[in-house]
Amino acid sequence: MTALSTSGPHSPHALVQRHLTTELLDLESPTYHEVVESLLDLRRFNRTFGGVRMLLNRLEYLLQEDGPASPLRLLDVATGSADLPLSVLSWSRKRGFDVEVTALERNPRVTRFVGPLLHAVPQVSLVRGDALRLPLRPSRFHYALCSLFLHQLDEEQSVELLRQLLEQATRAVIVNDLRRDRLHYAAAWLVSRTLSRSAIIRNDAPASVRNAYTSAELCSLARRAGASEIKISRHWPFRLSMILRP
Repeated sequence: MTALSTSGPHSPHALVQRHLTTELLDLESPTYHEVVESLLDLRRFNRTFGGVRMLLNRLEYLLQEDGPASPLRLLDVATGSADLPLSVLSWSRKRGFDVEVTALERNPRVTRFVGPLLHAVPQVSLVRGDALRLPLRPSRFHYALCSLFLHQLDEEQSVELLRQLLEQATRAVIVNDLRRDRLHYAAAWLVSRTLSRSAIIRNDAPASVRNAYTSAELCSLARRAGASEIKISRHWPFRLSMILRP
């Protein structure tokens, strides 16, 4: 196993301003085993700490506003292990409508892991590609989803991603991400060391909080991307959602 360094606690004052650092999962150094270990932990954390619940809540809210669609066509960029598309699929079945998800992922070790999981799930199509250079024609989807990815980008990249997602979605873009604050940083540092054995998670969980945007910063990015309407909400315990209208 490759030895991966993990960061120690940083000064709380470092969270006043955003400090973008590259996360270990995005590097070439982790082994395939280490990547899979981190993806399984991320799945568990998404269920436990509200990532799945928040996304389904936002979809429910939007469908009440926009009306039903069957099949509901979704784009999920930086899909990771595709746990969110699979959760949406299970949720839609219980409500009696069809969903088709295009799950985009750039990391080849991630697609190697998730590809076999989706072989028996024709409603979710895995596409290898870069979220900043979407290999898709515009206006193909009702909603575009971006979960735990925006914080990995610098401001210009974030604006470009949001602009492209607004071109893809005919109804709305849903951003699901972390909130940068001192309490969340302390919680991420503690949880990653008590509930995970993954060196990637132990580094990337607190790093992700340092990388994350505040509500005001997200709003500024969305305006620059050309969103006609912006709705930002806080979700327990440390999540932010942002809904953008094209």
